[in-house]
Amino acid sequence: MQVYLVGFMGAGKSYLGNILAEKWQLAFFDLDQLMAEKFQQSIAEIFQEKGEAWFRQEESKLLLSWQQPGIIASGGGVIELKKNREFLKQQQVIWLDAEWNILWQRIKDSQRPLVQILGEAGIRKLYEKRKPLYEMVADYQISSASLAVKEIDILSQEIWQKVSAQ
Repeated sequence: MQVYLVGFMGAGKSYLGNILAEKWQLAFFDLDQLMAEKFQQSIAEIFQEKGEAWFRQEESKLLLSWQQPGIIASGGGVIELKKNREFLKQQQVIWLDAEWNILWQRIKDSQRPLVQILGEAGIRKLYEKRKPLYEMVADYQISSASLAVKEIDILSQEIWQKVSAQ
């Protein structure tokens, strides 16, 4: 089984992905972490040195070639490329969503390259642009507004019921 998590930065893909993988006894893979390991640089360094377009192409290669079962947390921008959206439409995809103000509170002080480059207004515009793309590829939309333990337990049960029913 492969379950892909998509959503904007700060939605909790890596955080929830780890928890879901442990609860469901599956492997967890974070595409951003795999990219950083592959190129032996942080995502910020890759963006700075090679640019976002190069990063997106390499991220796409990794996504499209992934074979291992488990929970796969995509990068927030993976849905930017049409070929990635087409691929994800053929997979089990969960969109972790939260309201803009919650996402911004989670990411505003981060070292994420796009936050540093675009600032709040630019990031909000990017969020609005990506939101329909997440919706387009998702089989399920789950609110990740609360990342409290009790809510995560409920979320994991809800998600498991949906993905295991297919």
